Amino acid sequence: MSEESFMLSKDGEPGLNYLCKGYYQFFDHVAPYMDFMKKEYLAERAPANVMEWARERRNK
Repeated sequence: MSEESFMLSKDGEPGLNYLCKGYYQFFDHVAPYMDFMKKEYLAERAPANVMEWARERRNK
C-alpha cells in the first residue's frame, strides 16, 4: 500500500488504513453476491449457485 493509503485516526494517531473510492464501489457491488454465496454455503449448497441467481436477478 502506498503512504496515501494511511491517514490519522480521530485521536491523531498515524496508520489509520482506508480504502480508495474504487474499492468501496467494488465491495458495494459484490456484497449481495457474497451474501448469497455465504447463505448457500451455510445451507450446505454449492456457492456456485450464485451464477443462476445473478442471471435471474439481472433479468428482473
